[in-house]
Amino acid sequence: MPKATGFLTLIDLNDALISGSAPSNPTTGTLWIDSSVKPNVMKMWDGKSWVVQSLDLASLDKDANDKIENAATTLSNLADDSKIDITERSYVKDKLANIIGSVLPDTANTLPVATALDSGGKGEFSSVRKQATNIGIPTSDTNYISVATQYTNLKTYLEGLTPIDAWDTSIGNKDKVIPINPTVWRDTWLKYYQAIDVLSEAIQAKAKNNVDEQTAGGGNMLKNTADFIANRLWGDNGQGGGVPDSSLLYNGKRTLRVPMPQGVKYLEPNIPLKRNTYYTYSTMAYGSAAGNGTTITPLHFWAHTAKDTAGQMVEIIKYDQSFLSKQWKRLYVTFLTPKDKDLYFSPYIFNGMATGTLNVIEMAFQEGSIVTGWTENPDEVREKIEKIQTDLRLTSPLPTTITLDSNGITANTGKSDSFARMDYRGIYAKKGAVHIEREDGYNLIINGIANFDMNVSSHEPPFMSPGVNYSAYWYATRNTTWSNCNYFTLKHTGRYLVFALSLAIDPGSSAQVKITDVDGKDLWYTMHSKTIADDYYVNAMVDIGVPTGNMKYIYLKLASNSANHTAYARLLSAWQER
Repeated sequence: MPKATGFLTLIDLNDALISGSAPSNPTTGTLWIDSSVKPNVMKMWDGKSWVVQSLDLASLDKDANDKIENAATTLSNLADDSKIDITERSYVKDKLANIIGSVLPDTANTLPVATALDSGGKGEFSSVRKQATNIGIPTSDTNYISVATQYTNLKTYLEGLTPIDAWDTSIGNKDKVIPINPTVWRDTWLKYYQAIDVLSEAIQAKAKNNVDEQTAGGGNMLKNTADFIANRLWGDNGQGGGVPDSSLLYNGKRTLRVPMPQGVKYLEPNIPLKRNTYYTYSTMAYGSAAGNGTTITPLHFWAHTAKDTAGQMVEIIKYDQSFLSKQWKRLYVTFLTPKDKDLYFSPYIFNGMATGTLNVIEMAFQEGSIVTGWTENPDEVREKIEKIQTDLRLTSPLPTTITLDSNGITANTGKSDSFARMDYRGIYAKKGAVHIEREDGYNLIINGIANFDMNVSSHEPPFMSPGVNYSAYWYATRNTTWSNCNYFTLKHTGRYLVFALSLAIDPGSSAQVKITDVDGKDLWYTMHSKTIADDYYVNAMVDIGVPTGNMKYIYLKLASNSANHTAYARLLSAWQER
């Protein structure tokens, strides 16, 4: 990150000096910008007197012009002539407005204290400290404290200047100047900006560390999370409990309608948690109205050292619990368990709205900090396999010899090199025509040959539009029109395409992201105002229709809503499912 020292660093002004009074002891050819008049006048010393120049400075000397342009945006020359005049105080006023987030009145005698800036939520000071806490830097951190310390030192120094305030640009005081000690002036400002710089670098390092520490999800620890026939395991929490809902399906499956605000509780609670481990609790949700959610609602949970005890003795890492009105969205909360405590986890769906309902499906609780696609609980999968085995025992005789024993199930045709066997290791078919057809009619395996590939391939190098660049590990742009981040190809063998995205925008604006097909049809869209410090993640799930086995082509596009703010996007992974 560039150092913010240009504001104070003295540059070589032998070619041109900006001042309200003529430089002393000039040499022939010395340039002087007289700032005591408006507009400023450029003069040159001819050996006897100052001569007004009719040519513009850029024509006379481009290097000198560049230096003066730099000087015009800094207060370096204040330290050079040891005083602050009306023009220079206007620079001070602008810089302070950036720091505190508001313009100081000429009559103000003091600057706001650091605590007031934090609570006000405006300006550079508040912004960088808020970003720090959002990213997980504690308020006890040395770099966090240093920003307040150096701001307070700057505040004390400026308030002590006389005969008027350093931000006073009133007409009545326009002829007054403030004497300063150049060394103290430079050092006080420099230390403040260095503190801002160090904390900003710490924020970036923490953000990268948060990304580096992300872990993929493990197996789903929750049961009865899809295609609800009964509300088994999701019991009454004081308002009648959940109701299986066949009128609102998700991917063709019945959902669970949960009354708000009391919701439901999981009836196999107290799931043991590992120490110092990331966990993610998530669900697909459909609100009867929109809701903002919090860190622990509507995906509510207890995580405590004692069983059946309320409280969350964990660190919330990230979450997205705001849900939409009559639209499906995956909600999640990720937390980190302590290093020195054994906790028990009990999930709820609770208090998402004051009234109304929340339909849910595909609830998941798994190790890891990445929100992944839903998977069924491994124990439930085993139960289904056992049921199939039981059903096979009751099936009418088949045209092959079936052997059922403790070693598994074997189907023989009378030929030693042609048989099928199923046991605890899986299914093995030797010279058998295995054929698997999906429920929607797509042939997944034909005559033993796989007819699927759930991969999604990206264009290399990235197919980026002009104005889209790499910024660290982000696609970044200030384009206000739709711009390509990259181009993707896939064999259409899954019903759903999922892009796991991380999105951000510079503070103070918003960004738009969408996924389109090669014909320009919008498949998915979102607009957000999350910053990098918010650590915002979203799984963009697109219904691309019943699989065809044909190739499909997809674009990921990005736009900023302001040409002065950079929009960011990062693709963590992409896949097809179901």
